Order: sequence, then C-alpha cells, then structure tokens
Amino acid sequence: MESHAPYLPQEIFTNILKRLPVKSLIRFQCVCKDWKRLFKTPFFIAEHVRHSRCSVLVFNRWGYKHKRKTLCLIDHDMQVLKYEDPFSLVRRYNMIASSSGGYLICLDDKSSFLVWNLATKELLRCPKFLAFAM
Repeated sequence: MESHAPYLPQEIFTNILKRLPVKSLIRFQCVCKDWKRLFKTPFFIAEHVRHSRCSVLVFNRWGYKHKRKTLCLIDHDMQVLKYEDPFSLVRRYNMIASSSGGYLICLDDKSSFLVWNLATKELLRCPKFLAFAM
C-alpha cells in the first residue's frame, strides 16, 4: 500500500516559520534536524529579523534603594517588557549598541565586548581585541 503524505515546498515552510516568535522557533528545533539547521542559516536569521516585530527602545533603570538594574524594552504594542539585568556579574558596563535583531552590545570595565540575545537570554563574552600599535 502506498502512502501519500502531503508535501509542502521548503519555501512555504520557511515563509511560515520566519514569522514565528523566537521562543517558538527554539521549541521547534526538536521537530526535525532540517528545521534546526534552517534556523541557524544566515538567510533564515536575516529573514526572521526582517519580519519580526522588534522592540523599539532599550534602557536601564537603577533601583534607588536596592541599587539593582532592570533592563526595560518597549515593544511595538507599547507594552513594557522587563528583564533582569543580564550583565549582573559584570561590575560596570556601558551599553554601546542595540540592534533590530534583538541583540544588545555592551563594553565592560575590562574592555571586553558582551553580546546579549534578548530572545534566548544567552550572554556571550567576545574575545578581547588588541589595540593597534602605532
């Protein structure tokens, strides 16, 4: 007996998946190896960023009494999203950039770059760059 499973072209899957929130994509990585590979390709990442509704404002707020920092974002629906400070292990840092792709780039007091992925909450410390000697 022949089985005729429905077939959907890869472009249609990609078109649907690129519109989903990152949390869903993280869960869907275990559906199949092809999807996991797809989610890591530069093309898919760029398409997902292009179609995502990213936050529009990023700022730190210091608690006066507790000296605790909270990272707040305001999304397109004007909802405030609060995160515990991902850089709590870093004594001092300056936020130097944020991207529409949901990444914050900071420079800590030891001249290391830190990159935080807002969706996955992963913090990456980049290797130090040597200064050019003249």
